[in-house]
Amino acid sequence: MRGGKRTRSQKRGDKPERQNSPEMEDTQSSVSSVSSQHDSADTMRSVLQEIRDFRAEQKVDLNKLKEEIKRDMKSELEDMKQEMYQKLFANSALTQAHEN
Repeated sequence: MRGGKRTRSQKRGDKPERQNSPEMEDTQSSVSSVSSQHDSADTMRSVLQEIRDFRAEQKVDLNKLKEEIKRDMKSELEDMKQEMYQKLFANSALTQAHEN
């Protein structure tokens, strides 16, 4: 090696560094792919949990709304019932007045 610089491994007499074999590159690619799939699975789990949480919140909101509607309907029915009794009472009073 005239005029050229030697690498450390060449100075020490070590063999030059070898390139990765195709099998090694395939293994590294597989490891990278598995890692990427693991990250994707974690992301999917996270998204699914967010969906479950959202649905649970919505279910609570819907249940509250249903209870509120039931209370309102009962109240409205009670008001209608009172009006009907008042009208019946008024009609009964009129009927009795006409009979006497």
